[in-house]
Amino acid sequence: MNHAARNIGKSIDIRELGLQGYEPVWRAMQGVSNTRTESTADEIWFTEHPPVFTLGLNASRDHLLGPGDIPDVDLEPFSRINTCGFADLQVTDLRSLGVEDDLASVRRKLLPHLLEQLGIDAADVVSASSELPRLNRSAD
Repeated sequence: MNHAARNIGKSIDIRELGLQGYEPVWRAMQGVSNTRTESTADEIWFTEHPPVFTLGLNASRDHLLGPGDIPDVDLEPFSRINTCGFADLQVTDLRSLGVEDDLASVRRKLLPHLLEQLGIDAADVVSASSELPRLNRSAD
């Protein structure tokens, strides 16, 4: 049975976090992942963060060809790294593809398609929160 078929009927929490610093979101995501149980609901986090270069698990600092400062919505910084560790991997943005919608509109349009691909009925979306999860495990 494929992954999508196993998810049918599951509920999912949607977090609309807005503009957040990269590291706090990354740390919160690690915390949620590390404290999950079988009964923990799956989550989709929609967030935006100021420009930052990140290094994945298999990345090397050698993939940063000239980090410097990263300017507001400019794809030029991607020419200064090996994106996802791949030399000459091209990136784009929605505006360059002719999409004029704001992020909230894109999120509303994207979510039903994402849920469909995951095999989750849009009616199963159970919450929306703009706060990072608090991982105070001492109350457990």
